[in-house]
Amino acid sequence: MSWFHRKGKPILRAMWGGRELARITKEQVPVEVTPEAGVPDQEACTLVLVGSGGQEWSYDIASARDEGGRMVYFSVRVHPTFAVQADCVVVERPGDFRQAFAEGKAKGIRFQPLYLPECETAPAELIGRGLFFRGFHFPGSVTPGNVSHVAICDQCRRSFRFQSFHAGFANLVYFYCETGTHTLVARNTVEDAPPLLAPADPVAVARLEARLPPCQQCGKSFRYANPFRCPGCGAPYIDFERHPEQRQGEYYGNHLYGDEVQVFRGP
Repeated sequence: MSWFHRKGKPILRAMWGGRELARITKEQVPVEVTPEAGVPDQEACTLVLVGSGGQEWSYDIASARDEGGRMVYFSVRVHPTFAVQADCVVVERPGDFRQAFAEGKAKGIRFQPLYLPECETAPAELIGRGLFFRGFHFPGSVTPGNVSHVAICDQCRRSFRFQSFHAGFANLVYFYCETGTHTLVARNTVEDAPPLLAPADPVAVARLEARLPPCQQCGKSFRYANPFRCPGCGAPYIDFERHPEQRQGEYYGNHLYGDEVQVFRGP
């Protein structure tokens, strides 16, 4: 089935490898389109969403090709509010991607949601906010472990891929280093560990921070309130310094895709 819609001016176009996968007009909303495409061998593996005013949101998933991905099954949803959610499943060969994903044999990628110009909500309200606020995770449901995410930096607009982990289910607490691109975890039973979903005791947290080792990758310090940052320009992405109230409820920790977390096993 073709996902091209030629009647009316499109409010959203989906591009892949320089080819138009889908176009959506205002009259179609709410709508979900589910195009599929092969992974190019040479061209950029970039999903580009283009709004009615020419705005572009570019999501680079070249890392999926490096992992052996050869087919991508997309889902692009435009809600009545003109908010857009997109994700995909990447597989090594064509077939029943839904079953492969459910069995953990295929990887899902969730793209950062966005507001089209037709949306009444201001995109600026998303700057520095956490993953629940941005629409990467949802209260009451658990994001599967074979789903990673592609974010777009609020400042430099470059995309980067990262992996989340449910700190609560894993009985962990997490910290980002001062560069904001490296992650340390510790058991939530360690002395002075901050609780999830409750205010942290700043004195206890400071005691724990003083015992944490320096980052093995950059030598910087880990802090409870350090932001998770864009690896390209270093701008805060999840900005716990600007929005400290969201720290206790952000129970998914994150690390850059393919990176290893550091583990604190001390007292």
